[in-house]
Amino acid sequence: MNVIASTRIRQVFLGAALGLAVAGMAGCGSGSDATSSEASKSDAPPAKQGSSGSAPKAAEKPSRVIVTIKGAPKGTGTITEAEFNQAVLQSANFRGLKKPPQPGDKEYISIRNEVMGQLIDGIWILGQAEQNNVEPSSEEIADALRKEEATLVEAGFTQATMEQRVKNALLVAGLEARLKKIAAREHKNQFKLFHKEDVEIETKWPPRTHCVKGFVVQQCGNYHASASSE
Repeated sequence: MNVIASTRIRQVFLGAALGLAVAGMAGCGSGSDATSSEASKSDAPPAKQGSSGSAPKAAEKPSRVIVTIKGAPKGTGTITEAEFNQAVLQSANFRGLKKPPQPGDKEYISIRNEVMGQLIDGIWILGQAEQNNVEPSSEEIADALRKEEATLVEAGFTQATMEQRVKNALLVAGLEARLKKIAAREHKNQFKLFHKEDVEIETKWPPRTHCVKGFVVQQCGNYHASASSE
């Protein structure tokens, strides 16, 4: 067996691959605090005007952007506070907590760091996959979703966040498979190829990642500056 578990690519991407089945992993989500059933409803199309349903609600104020990542694939370079809140809800559900922790609660910092790391890593995954032309088919996503849907619904994932979750896991597998093929085809050391990818990730993505105060974690390019100012 080739030993690659200690490489950075595994540390960065492992959450997306294993979080589908392992409790305690947060997911890439969007929306606000809600119960599992409410979160699932958030992806349903709004009722049309003039229908027998309730009157349409006024447009909600856009959620504050707490992370920006330059160079991310189009439409994916930001994380909002609503996405963070939804991911915290999912993590709390995985942990069996009665409600999501709030700032000042015992488990808040741990979950905040976990959730922020997972959300940021998810965008890095998309960037690396786009760069290397790795893209799972719709059939692969649908098949993976069928296998994991029950677990994810129970944890409070919406339809959109479930699909993104399984897609990220498939992207991880695709990126790793790509490196393994290169190693086999060019008779190169697999561990060295993973290490080279690790260096690229560490060099490219953290400097492009900026987080606002209160949400700064190690993946953020302003992490050390934020820590020194406190």
